[in-house]
Amino acid sequence: MIDEVNGIVGDAAASAALHFEATLKTTIGSALSPSSQISADVFRPDVPYANATTYYNSPAGISAAGSVVPEASERSGGDTITINHSTWLLANNTDTAAPTLTADQLNTVQRTQYVDEIFRTAYQLNPAVRAIYTGYSNGIFRRLPGTMRQLAFGPYDPINRPWYKDAVQYMQTSNYTIADPYLSTSDRNWIMTFSSPVRDPVTNAFLGVSAADMEIRVVSNTLKSFSINGLTLSLFLLNTGQAVSHPQWDISTQTAFTRKDASQPPISDAIWVDIQKKREGHAVVADPTTNTAYALVWSCLTLTNGKQSQASTSTQPLPPTYVAIGTTPIADLQSPIDTLRADTRSILARTTAITAIIFAVFTALLTTLVLWTATITTRPLRNLSNESAKITQNIGTPDLFAGVCEGGVNGALGRRANGGTEETKELEERFYETIRTIREGSVKKRDANDNVFFSDGRLPKLEGDAEMSVDLLPDAPPGYHAGEGISGGPSSAGSGDLKE
Repeated sequence: MIDEVNGIVGDAAASAALHFEATLKTTIGSALSPSSQISADVFRPDVPYANATTYYNSPAGISAAGSVVPEASERSGGDTITINHSTWLLANNTDTAAPTLTADQLNTVQRTQYVDEIFRTAYQLNPAVRAIYTGYSNGIFRRLPGTMRQLAFGPYDPINRPWYKDAVQYMQTSNYTIADPYLSTSDRNWIMTFSSPVRDPVTNAFLGVSAADMEIRVVSNTLKSFSINGLTLSLFLLNTGQAVSHPQWDISTQTAFTRKDASQPPISDAIWVDIQKKREGHAVVADPTTNTAYALVWSCLTLTNGKQSQASTSTQPLPPTYVAIGTTPIADLQSPIDTLRADTRSILARTTAITAIIFAVFTALLTTLVLWTATITTRPLRNLSNESAKITQNIGTPDLFAGVCEGGVNGALGRRANGGTEETKELEERFYETIRTIREGSVKKRDANDNVFFSDGRLPKLEGDAEMSVDLLPDAPPGYHAGEGISGGPSSAGSGDLKE
């Protein structure tokens, strides 16, 4: 039972881990990488650019860029944003009017207007991405979509944000970093930020950091779709125990959630130590409040957050960063398993009964067919045996075939037997006719006969009463007479009458 539960929960946890990992990889590959690349390529000296309209992140600038208000169910729902053009601002500037810029800052603003096409495409292709932006080391910050909420919470300095600092700290060993969940300054939503350093394409000098935000809400909704029949799925950071997603975490609040806040079941220190030591495993834990037994299964992700101090030349696998945990009350899965077992037994019983019936019917049909075939096949043999017995009984009577094959279904056999009798009689008559003919010719004197056969001196001469062997043969076949013995024997010449 426990093994079955662990298998079900383990599959769900592994599926959740794989899905979350795929989401992270997709965000990195299709949103972060191209935005980072274009943020650097606009500084190539062989790429010409012309002065064009740029949009400052202010009510007037957002309106000029073509503002929209998405539905509440959409990204940035209810906010006034721009999706066709990015907007820019200067670090720590809160004025609604565009600030005075240095030559270097102005050059950055003018060149980065060409990132819009790539930013816009990446944003449209990644519904989990809330925003794409780049913060440059000279203080210029460009974002898509532009939003008037950006300055609503006071001065904003991208250089001091966690996502910027992480990319700078680990840029020697990693091409990307993933910030731990935090509250966005623009709308106070829980997000995860993917960041990547931006370098000059010619000199390789550090220019800034590109980033993409993914809402925690998207991850939570995805994991909820995997949660059925009491199964709950959650994601945690292994180093701190902070939740990336947990069904008990209300992400509308501004309070972080950790594994110590979890209940039903709680994740004890001992269990957490096992989770940190092993990449995957399972345990049975009891809720101390309700005394309910839970199956707990975990699986670590292979994708890390990129914050590794390990040298890039090391062959050792990087330690995991995220772990997916699945839990379910064991009792909740007992009923479906019992039902499945009962259904399996019922199906097996029905299948066995149906098989037995089919076998019995088939056997009966086969037996009937064999008996019928045997009857048809042996009927001529039985008839032949019966008729042979009649012939045996007729020995010593005038008609040897009397009563044989008369009428009935054996008429054809009778006709063949009668036909055979007639042929025998005909042959018999011809034989004795030949004998009589030979005897009549043999009484003539040989010296008076011109026949060469008789005058041939090479033939031996017969002496005594048996001048010819044919003289020993009867004139006719013996006859059978009631009450008399066999009569016949040699008769006088010319006596060819058959006794009746």
